[in-house]
Parts: sequence; C-alpha cells; structure tokens
Amino acid sequence: MTTLSNAAVTSAVPRVTVTPVELAQRVAQVKASTIVSVVILTAVKMLKKHRDTKQACPYGEITKRTVMTAMVGTDYSNAVDNRRVKEGGEADVEVAPHQWADHVDGKPAIVTNKAGDQSYANLRVLNVSSVEYLQDGAAVDADSLDLDGYGPKKPADSGRQMVDDAVIWRTVKLAPLCSFESMRANGQELVVGVA
Repeated sequence: MTTLSNAAVTSAVPRVTVTPVELAQRVAQVKASTIVSVVILTAVKMLKKHRDTKQACPYGEITKRTVMTAMVGTDYSNAVDNRRVKEGGEADVEVAPHQWADHVDGKPAIVTNKAGDQSYANLRVLNVSSVEYLQDGAAVDADSLDLDGYGPKKPADSGRQMVDDAVIWRTVKLAPLCSFESMRANGQELVVGVA
C-alpha cells in the first residue's frame, strides 16, 4: 500500500480554497480536454454483515483516497473510438445518454442529476498514483481490511468497448456533496473546503 505524506502533496503551485459549488463552476467552464491532477475521497460502501460468515462489520467509516492524473472535458465516445481505431477496429461506438443525469450546456466535463441538485465531473483516468484507505479518518493498511468479505463486489468487465486497453472513465461528485479533496490544473491547486 502506498501512503501519502504531507511532503508528497506540497508544491510551489498556488493553493486556492474553493467551495464545492465554486469547483463545479470552474469545471463547467472547461471548453477543451484538460489534464488535471486530482485527489478524490470516496466512501466505501461496506456490508453490515460479512458476505460469507454473516458476522457484523467491525469497521467504522471507510474512505478510499485516490491520487490520479485524469483528463476533464473530453468526450467518452471519441476516446473509445480513438482507442478502437488504434487497435485496428472500427470507430463506431454508440453511447446512450445518462439515464440519471444531463450534460451542462452540452459540455462533456460536467453533468447534473435529473433533479438538478447535484453536479458531477466526468474524468478520463490516465494514471492512478496512489490509493490509501482511511478508517474513521485515520490511514490504515488495506490488508487489515477484509474488503472481499465486507466491501462492495467488483463488477465484471462488460467488454462493451470492445478494445484490449479500455478507456477508464469516472463520474465524481462535485457539489453540493463533493468527492474531490483537490484538483490541480492551469497553474493552481484548488482545495475543496470552506472558502
């Protein structure tokens, strides 16, 4: 397991504290594919009872902290078509619209749910630098967690892209509930907090 120290995330890049709504507004302004460095906090949905033994879950709140390089403002179908052509296939992927969300102003960078009260960023994952698990806010060794027994089941690969090297896509909460801890792009690090 990779553990992040404060030194690993310290840099000379100016840090700006933004609210989740301000971060969503900035992401909505992205007009072209932009490479960003992001830190995402995701609540791990643990089962109340072990999958096999039925023992009660001994863990409190488990959070996964992922540091990655991603591309925001890119189009999923274009990314898959480009990958298909690179691998000698046809550029004919047809992507159905989200059943639960709508694109903001037709831009691929951001979507909102049908109620319009939660926004999300669409990210094409390029590289995952590190993954760290937190139990009730404190870093823990992933091997000490029985994620196979209490954690979510891993989905089977659907093979819908029909490529060897799949395009990894994540839709991450922006506002008002935010999964981002920080986003670094265009010479600034946007840190989500109370502005």
